[in-house]
Amino acid sequence: MNLEKFRIKAITPNGNGYDVESNSGNTYHVKSRTRLDSMGSMFFAWECNCPARKRCRHIDAIEQYRWEEAGADDAQMLERFE
Repeated sequence: MNLEKFRIKAITPNGNGYDVESNSGNTYHVKSRTRLDSMGSMFFAWECNCPARKRCRHIDAIEQYRWEEAGADDAQMLERFE
């Protein structure tokens, strides 16, 4: 994964989400939260403890990280079936 694209040094999974080390030297925590909308439907939303007020690059980096991680697992599973 190209961490420089997101200006990230490292992503470290932990038991309650991910620690994301920024190029600025700060470390932020990103985690998924379960939410309910106004109709009572459940959905998942990412949260980051950085000072950004909207969606941030730390969340974008985690989504890309998880996407690539899932793709790697799928490819390994396909190889097992061949």
